[in-house]
Amino acid sequence: MLTPDLQHLTSKINKLREAKKFNEIFSISEEMKESTEKYLLATNALLHLRDWKRLVEYCDRGLKISEEGEFYHLKGKALGKLGDHLKKVELIQRAIEFNSSIPAYHRNLGAAFYSLKKYEFAVECHQKAISLEPGNAINYHNKGAAYYRMR
Repeated sequence: MLTPDLQHLTSKINKLREAKKFNEIFSISEEMKESTEKYLLATNALLHLRDWKRLVEYCDRGLKISEEGEFYHLKGKALGKLGDHLKKVELIQRAIEFNSSIPAYHRNLGAAFYSLKKYEFAVECHQKAISLEPGNAINYHNKGAAYYRMR
């Protein structure tokens, strides 16, 4: 059961997400005590703000507190945006070790392999994302794009 203070904070954060006010969400995270939740909130806000360098920094801070697959995933995604696709592969594979049932992990791993022109691996990753999330058309599109490049 959430305390009234935590219920209020959760409600406020959800309203800010709906309004796409990620700077305000990040500010809230900065006021929180050191915790996994603080860094999960901060990294999610930084992802939406597309602040890749700070996202890497905050994932590292979060990993010092708790080895969470999501920190590896987001750090890999940020490094990919910064051009380091090999490191992206390594980190997202690490995230998959924590939880292999998250379609976004496989989709982003496929994107990393695609960027590295490893199209067969990309197809495999996107197929795994399809098996986990068959209703997401993006997974089919990504698989098709990688398959097309294999020709």
